Amino acid sequence: MTAPVPRTGERAELVDRSEGKVSQDETGHRVPAFVATLVFLLRDLRRTHGLSRSELSARTGGRISPSAIASYEDGHRALKMDTLAVLCAALGQSVRHLVGEAERRVSAFGKVGGAAGVDRGAVVVPLSVLARCTQPELLPLQRWARASARGARSGEVLLGWGGVTALAEIAGMEPVRCAELLLSLSALDRRTVAARPAGPVPPEPGATR
Repeated sequence: MTAPVPRTGERAELVDRSEGKVSQDETGHRVPAFVATLVFLLRDLRRTHGLSRSELSARTGGRISPSAIASYEDGHRALKMDTLAVLCAALGQSVRHLVGEAERRVSAFGKVGGAAGVDRGAVVVPLSVLARCTQPELLPLQRWARASARGARSGEVLLGWGGVTALAEIAGMEPVRCAELLLSLSALDRRTVAARPAGPVPPEPGATR
């Protein structure tokens, strides 16, 4: 799932981080992590209620069509504040609570990424470790890891929020949970490298054997 990106030149009202306020952004890139998380929460809430997109549309009184809901959930349409309000009402959730939960999760991701010793909100993924991982939650990502390893020079990739969200979508889990699991692999990889026995010391130039 990618963050909603409005068409070029189109000003879209995007949900801002502070208590449901709206920010206008011409590219849709100002709050990608936050909006992606908000959309994830909306979809998760719909599924928790056992509602199809058509049923949720009916709860909105037809104001938001099933195809529009699909576009929001898939990240193909910018989420406007009035749309968020209608969807929250249909799902029995307050806008303030949902926005607050999205902010908490985005902040948690930043802390998770910072713990890895890399840029805040970024995760280093050891591709070979992920490709061999037997942890059930990460098994859906093995094919991606093997394909990515073929084009990665260092055997690692650095993922920001968008990349982690996309992998979480493939694995069917929450992005922050996905980040935590990927970071555990990165820590395992570092411990494995540190534990490897040192190779033989090469002889000094000119030394006789």
